[in-house]
Amino acid sequence: MEDHCRVCYRLGDMVVCEMCNGTYHLACLSPPLDDVPEYDWQCYICQEHQIEGVIDCVDDQEKTGTKIR
Repeated sequence: MEDHCRVCYRLGDMVVCEMCNGTYHLACLSPPLDDVPEYDWQCYICQEHQIEGVIDCVDDQEKTGTKIR
């Protein structure tokens, strides 16, 4: 997981995308979030690139960190 915001590149309290593990400050998102979501949140990049019928293209080795693309 990253430790810098993908928008402003600074440290701080952030929300993590469940798909790509990208981190974002709540205020850096468009539109900004008021609170950390309780559901599996996805960043705008992952949301834009979803393909109907494809649930998850990341295999178990990538999820555990033993394989990196």
